[in-house]
Amino acid sequence: MVRAVDIFGQENDDADLFAYAAREGRVFLTCDEGIHAIAHEWLKQGRTAFRMIYCPMERQQEMTVGELLQAVAAIVTKPDAFAYPIEYVKPR
Repeated sequence: MVRAVDIFGQENDDADLFAYAAREGRVFLTCDEGIHAIAHEWLKQGRTAFRMIYCPMERQQEMTVGELLQAVAAIVTKPDAFAYPIEYVKPR
């Protein structure tokens, strides 16, 4: 696991972060609506070589860190994980 702040510092550009994760083959976990919009723009352009888990901020604020980790583990271990490049943390 790598945090964006560890690579890019406090001030960073969402598009750069997203492109980095895609280029490095990393799964991008976010609750940021702007990055979610970038992912959808990539899809509109036919760019599907990325993997993202999106957890809406409202949902993330309801969860403990442990619950979020369990949700992520459930996503990445399911047989059809990332058949669509964006996976969503589901409500309880």
